[in-house]
Amino acid sequence: MLRIEFYETQHRITVRLQGRFVKEFAEHARMLIGKSSEPSQFVVDLSDVTFVDAMGERVLIWLKEMGVGFTADSTYCLDICERLSLPLAATAEISCTRRSSDLLASCDSNISCARSSSLRNAIACTGSNIPGAHPQAMQGKE
Repeated sequence: MLRIEFYETQHRITVRLQGRFVKEFAEHARMLIGKSSEPSQFVVDLSDVTFVDAMGERVLIWLKEMGVGFTADSTYCLDICERLSLPLAATAEISCTRRSSDLLASCDSNISCARSSSLRNAIACTGSNIPGAHPQAMQGKE
């Protein structure tokens, strides 16, 4: 099973994938992102992907060719990014997701936050630089 979440900020749309990126699930993700007029605005977060099959790899390569960036913080997903030569999003920009109650306590002036209209209480926040980001906002993304 694959869960796909979209988090929108001023500068990009983060697509968070969770689970197995295989067969029809990978094809469905490709269709969702492919419908966009500007796929280069997307950053696909692979951190919670547990398995990628051959179809999933083909979709990731296609996304790379469309200009999509990637993030990953697990060894497995970093290996996939390296093996498929997937471009990692700029390391000077961090991405984190928090429930709205957690976000109020963790955002400061160096982090811009935007509520995604399509998600229940989900917040996407992007730090302008790592040194200035609040430590609580970076929790779990190291």
